[in-house]
Amino acid sequence: MKTEGLTSWVEVDLGALRHNLQQVRLLVGPKVRILAVVKADAYGHGAVPVARALAAAGVQYLGVTTLEEGLEIRRAGVSTPMLVFSPLLPDQIEEALINDLDITVFNLDMAAAVSECVARCGKRAMVHIKVDTGMGRLGVMPEECPSFLYSLLRMSGVDIAG
Repeated sequence: MKTEGLTSWVEVDLGALRHNLQQVRLLVGPKVRILAVVKADAYGHGAVPVARALAAAGVQYLGVTTLEEGLEIRRAGVSTPMLVFSPLLPDQIEEALINDLDITVFNLDMAAAVSECVARCGKRAMVHIKVDTGMGRLGVMPEECPSFLYSLLRMSGVDIAG
């Protein structure tokens, strides 16, 4: 890396990161599952080294924004369960399933596309439901959640993880 002309940098202490995870775990207790957000290159700290450190420290889940971010971490050998926050395009679903990435679903069309892909590629899908909590951008409206859940439960190969 060129450093000439740089006026700032960050040094990441992965030991401190692991320590911080353990402190959070002490605060929330052993029954609470922790999802560490490593999107945007772990906020500029390096997605792969941060994901590796957190996985080694026992974090239960990782969160990324895009399929590409998740694939980068998978290619680095991190097998910790991982959620892709942003909706996938239909042609990205199979790659997410092959790489054991959890998928965010925000409407029945997206859920149906996941179910259809499951039938084609023979993998089960772990999905998380995006609920519109007031921003009006994307997601299932709270009052529609019961019927949405019922529809998801009837889809073959789709398991609700969150």
